[in-house]
Amino acid sequence: MRDSALAACTPVGAGGLPRPPVDGCEYSKRQRCKRESLIKSRPRRAPFTRVERPVPGNPAPANRYRFLSNQQQHQSPTRPRGGRVLDRPWVRGVATFAVISAAMVAFFSADGALATGDFIFALYLAGFACYMLMRIGFFAQRVQVRFAGPNAHTKRERLRTTLKRDRFLPLDDPTFVRGGEARDMDPEARVVGVEVGGVAKAYPVSLKSLREVANDTIDGLPVAVTWSPVCYAPRAFVRRAPAGMVGQEQERTLESLVGPGLLEFGNSGKLVLNSSVYYDRDSESLWLQFLGQAIYGPYEGWWLEPVPAVNASWRTWLDAYPDTLVVDDEEDPNVDLFDRYYRSDRSGLHKQSAEDRRLGDKEVVLGVEANEDTKAYPFAWLIEEPLVEDEIGGEPVVVVLERISATARAFDPRVDGRTLTFDEEGANPRRPEEPEETGEDADEDREAPEIPFEPLFLRDRETGSRWRAISGECVEGELRGKRLQLLPASMGFWFAWSRFYPGVEIMSLSDLPGGPEDGPLVLPGDDRN
Repeated sequence: MRDSALAACTPVGAGGLPRPPVDGCEYSKRQRCKRESLIKSRPRRAPFTRVERPVPGNPAPANRYRFLSNQQQHQSPTRPRGGRVLDRPWVRGVATFAVISAAMVAFFSADGALATGDFIFALYLAGFACYMLMRIGFFAQRVQVRFAGPNAHTKRERLRTTLKRDRFLPLDDPTFVRGGEARDMDPEARVVGVEVGGVAKAYPVSLKSLREVANDTIDGLPVAVTWSPVCYAPRAFVRRAPAGMVGQEQERTLESLVGPGLLEFGNSGKLVLNSSVYYDRDSESLWLQFLGQAIYGPYEGWWLEPVPAVNASWRTWLDAYPDTLVVDDEEDPNVDLFDRYYRSDRSGLHKQSAEDRRLGDKEVVLGVEANEDTKAYPFAWLIEEPLVEDEIGGEPVVVVLERISATARAFDPRVDGRTLTFDEEGANPRRPEEPEETGEDADEDREAPEIPFEPLFLRDRETGSRWRAISGECVEGELRGKRLQLLPASMGFWFAWSRFYPGVEIMSLSDLPGGPEDGPLVLPGDDRN
């Protein structure tokens, strides 16, 4: 029965000859993309079309796929199917040029016959207008984005190209060294840290700003560790097809078509609302880094499972995870290429102001998700109150900021069925101010201030046990060896957060000394204020 069903949708090659079978199904070949020697050309499966069916307990409808008919297979898998005709960039461009040209010709011919010079000038004005519209992304392809937060909705947004695809190749199975052997690491260098099953890994931000995504495996779990420098957003996701995508009701599931569900990501060179967009090498779907959401392709509308990731200083991460591994890559420039951008007032490569004016565009916030609810904690306010015990979606949450390293984590305070409450232990000193720049070469001449390091610990009131504030590990007392559960928490600039999580609740200032008048967060190395 299965073989006969497969034969009914078998693609036929030139001359009526069937193409070679793979896993009982025929397929056609094409070159997927030019990835030099890292990635070989892979076979292309037949295009998919989506049939939506609801799946209980899933945040989006389950996507089933069937093969298109042979007459439909001439369509490119990257060409939009359905939707609005004007969403296609070339259609929008031609239509806009035609409309503006017609308007200009009508204007110049209003007083009589149209001279040749006037006609040429009208076309020139139409071309110039189209060029300016192109600069602001008017002709960019539109994709569906489902925004999160209390005002969740779906909207078509511009998919803007900034670089060629895989202009900077991702890190595939990167090489690591033990943290204690990384002699060239600056103690104040920023890293994206991820811990799974007791195995901790660090990815230098200076390298991530260049390569952005790492396809890695941590303690047997396939993980994509990503960094969007424009949004100042570290994210990590499980590199598997969404759970609801693969069902048992039909024989021809997505799993049987694109493999075991393991995803490998590459850099698409595109942005949506200034957030990086990646593609997976199997299905060519496009994934939005800030949300972990597929915005185009067979997986469209689905979300990846998040893994807690943190932006921390190397010294802080190494102290919290002494056995950590760190990426050892010869291409690491050891200098963040976006450092000047972080210091500037510019919000995004494509100018983008925050829709929500409660905070400044470049304010850094930590967004915490619990029980399908989200809340934002501005770093500037966490500096005034670095330990916050709160509730999100009716669930208890502890948010803590180590001031000296500007590192924030969020935990579930429940251990063995009881909810713990905490006090800070130690001074948790503020980061010292940097000297002001006095000339054009001030960046080169000035010396970085010496920053004394004192790791932050917490002590719970119920048992008196002592906990590391960054790792959530109990190191002393009755609960020694226990760990607080990390909550999905994501960092980023407010101009991005306010777009992707519209209407998100912000931590109340009622109990904070001084309130927002104390000023915005000063990032490590940032002297904007």
